[in-house]
Amino acid sequence: MVSSIAEKGGEKPLAPTSMQYAKAIAEAMKANFNPHLPNEEQSGEQMFRIHDIASSLGISPGYGQEVFRKVYGISPRRYLSELKLQEAKVMIRQPELTLKEIASRLGYS
Repeated sequence: MVSSIAEKGGEKPLAPTSMQYAKAIAEAMKANFNPHLPNEEQSGEQMFRIHDIASSLGISPGYGQEVFRKVYGISPRRYLSELKLQEAKVMIRQPELTLKEIASRLGYS
């Protein structure tokens, strides 16, 4: 798997540690993304920064973004947008939720 990712861009194979960092970033983003809580129950700002996640892993934000993009082929910001889009598709089918509430839960004003 490592070689197939690297061969796409003609780059050197990613070290297993790089892949582990990218996976840890994705998992942290998923863990911090909880649109199911009403606004009153959310603890503080739901949005989080790659800087905070990278710092918790002991790597620089730039390196975190670089390995994430190499492993997943998209930026962390795009990954979060995709998470939101998938969740919006699920939530919009729930008739008890208004579009305003869905938007608020997903971090849009």
